Amino acid sequence: MNMRLLVGVAAVALSAASGALAQSATSGWYVAADVGYHDPSGVKTTTTNNLDWTFSGDHDWTGFGRFGYKFSPNFRLEAEYGYRPGDLKSVLSPTANAAQPIGLCAPGVTRSAASPACGKPNGSLKAQTAMANAIFDIAPNSSLNPFIGGGVGVAWVQNKAYGQLSGLPATGGFAPYQNTNFNDTDQAMALQAIAGVAWNFADNWSLDLTGRYLRTSKLNWGSVTQNAGPGVGNIYDVGYASGRYKDASVTLGLRYTFGSAPPPPPPRLRPRRPLRRLRPRRRLPRRRRLRLRPMRLASSWSTSRSISTS
Repeated sequence: MNMRLLVGVAAVALSAASGALAQSATSGWYVAADVGYHDPSGVKTTTTNNLDWTFSGDHDWTGFGRFGYKFSPNFRLEAEYGYRPGDLKSVLSPTANAAQPIGLCAPGVTRSAASPACGKPNGSLKAQTAMANAIFDIAPNSSLNPFIGGGVGVAWVQNKAYGQLSGLPATGGFAPYQNTNFNDTDQAMALQAIAGVAWNFADNWSLDLTGRYLRTSKLNWGSVTQNAGPGVGNIYDVGYASGRYKDASVTLGLRYTFGSAPPPPPPRLRPRRPLRRLRPRRRLPRRRRLRLRPMRLASSWSTSRSISTS
């Protein structure tokens, strides 16, 4: 699994769904599960014999389980369990010309001037965490809700490394081939920073894309060294290795909040236009009625009659 691929797929899914809007309970208990990818930083250690070795772990999958309570639309507290496995890549000094031994090689290999290859030691780096997180939701009423937070808790880190010492001091009468075995688990206080975005895709359901950065206080791992033969001599005691575990991860998780979602907001009505006040109609002045005078037809009729008679 690749971190860029996981982030890219999640980003495309969230952006494609940005138009959907669902309601989530404003308060209540919730449960969640996350799975993704983590990339541990090299654990820089100093041994009892003042050897500076870096234990480098390989990137791998990671998983988280969460249980929390949402106190308000913006604030929630949760308990989180995390598991971060990974194979061991190398145990080497950051300085190439440091005094021997500068690290661990593949066990059971007889190295010589003709065959000086060191090889890779066997082992793994595994971390388990129990954290208390405080989360602040920036836009709880939006379909895409960014959030930030932090956590404090305990980390148990198992350092399991088995390999042959790369070399031995010229003085001291040490046996030429010796295998050192780290198989120890130590616990320490842990802090983490959290940032992500949630997609509220259905009522009370959220899809969380979360990034975490974890850092512990100093851890101590003990070791045992034995003669791997051929040859005899004194045993070189590596002693304890002390260092801090650091890890970055990105996960995609499903969260369900118990409780009823708030009712949807009432539809937004368009404001009515104010009624136009009608202006009073002007009263037109009354028109004067024309009085028609009757025509005097009698005199003219009599005159015409007299003329006809004559």
